[in-house]
Amino acid sequence: MVFQGKIENGAVVVAAARRGLQETH
Repeated sequence: MVFQGKIENGAVVVAAARRGLQETH
């Protein structure tokens, strides 16, 4: 279950990073 939590957390980070890139461009 720890791995699943890390995957979900990573997905959130990636989504936030993509939003930031889209906003800056």
